[in-house]
Amino acid sequence: MTAYIYGLSVGNKGDFVLAGTSKSCEVKVFDRTDKNDPWKTCCTVSGIKKPIYSVDFAKGMKRCAFGGGDGQLYIMSIINND
Repeated sequence: MTAYIYGLSVGNKGDFVLAGTSKSCEVKVFDRTDKNDPWKTCCTVSGIKKPIYSVDFAKGMKRCAFGGGDGQLYIMSIINND
């Protein structure tokens, strides 16, 4: 399935990328710190009914927010298991 990225945010150190898509209506967090797999998906949020148009990391990278065609604002905590 082809999906278009409508929202994209790069973490302040470039180590994480947050992307919101249209057709699959998902948000994905990519971990860019793994040199063997620089586009490793570390989190996927699915089950949203409408496209995601906007995504962003909060200052400090402990949370992210995203929203789209369903009129909802979602806030997600980012937990580092290191």
